[in-house]
Amino acid sequence: MIKKNTLITYGGLALFGVFGPILFPDYTLSIAYLWMMVLMASTWDILGGQMGYNSLGNITFFGAGMYISAIVQISMFYEPGMAEYTNLAWLNIPLLWGQLSLNSQS
Repeated sequence: MIKKNTLITYGGLALFGVFGPILFPDYTLSIAYLWMMVLMASTWDILGGQMGYNSLGNITFFGAGMYISAIVQISMFYEPGMAEYTNLAWLNIPLLWGQLSLNSQS
């Protein structure tokens, strides 16, 4: 069972996340960075588990998946003239894979 103080804290943070940019429009970017760092820290904690050992192989596949999905989304939703660099970005994937495989051999 969640303690009452913990529930109030989580509720307050959720309300700040929703209404913070509305109440403090000058600090919207700072609030976004704050929540992004909170999300990264909690993700790192979840991936580390109870022992605190983070397997960077899993994180590499998450990163490659996000990189590929960003390339696909940019190339799908923008005109070819606006996102020509995405054609060259596909060349980075084999280079990244080669770099990772060379590093694992040593």
